Amino acid sequence: MRKLLLLGSLLVANLAWAAKPYIAVPNLVYDEGVANHGVTNALVKKAIIKDGQYRIMNTPKNFNVAAVVAEINNNKLPEESETHDVQLGKSTSKYSKHTPRYILVGQVVSSDISDSYYDIKGTTNTSGTKTLSMSVDYDLLDLENNAIISSFSVNANGSQAVILQQSNKDIRVSKSKLVNAAAQDLANQVADELSQTKVKHDDDNTQN
Repeated sequence: MRKLLLLGSLLVANLAWAAKPYIAVPNLVYDEGVANHGVTNALVKKAIIKDGQYRIMNTPKNFNVAAVVAEINNNKLPEESETHDVQLGKSTSKYSKHTPRYILVGQVVSSDISDSYYDIKGTTNTSGTKTLSMSVDYDLLDLENNAIISSFSVNANGSQAVILQQSNKDIRVSKSKLVNAAAQDLANQVADELSQTKVKHDDDNTQN
């Protein structure tokens, strides 16, 4: 009996997993003139997997993410709602069983590294903090309906602090740790936004 119950539970779990829609997350597109400090969507993918709402799929080879971002920007109007049709032309793949249902496109509109200082009372030392800040505009594309079903912006930050002695103002930190901190903040916020977005699962015909 226990074996039957276990098999039944595994079957239900497998069916639930199979019903989750596929999503692809291509590389971030940086606006012209925006500094690329090395933050990518790699941790975003991991956060999406951990959240469990989607299954990750590779981006179709003929998906031109830069061209899609350009077309989205050309088609969007300030008064439009979050859910609207967008004509993506030849820059996207047609939806099929071999392509993801959804594609999350990210456009980095600003990225900056700044320093801040705080005098430590009772000492001649100063606390110095280096911060990587970035703003990313995301659009969740539904390839089956050729539409944007969600748009949101994320302001992500990563910081590293050090103690500086006397008049030293040179804040030296690990660039990789700084980038990783910003990337993790970005990933957490994106996963939270997606968890609030209603998407169609593969086993139903209504929005869940």
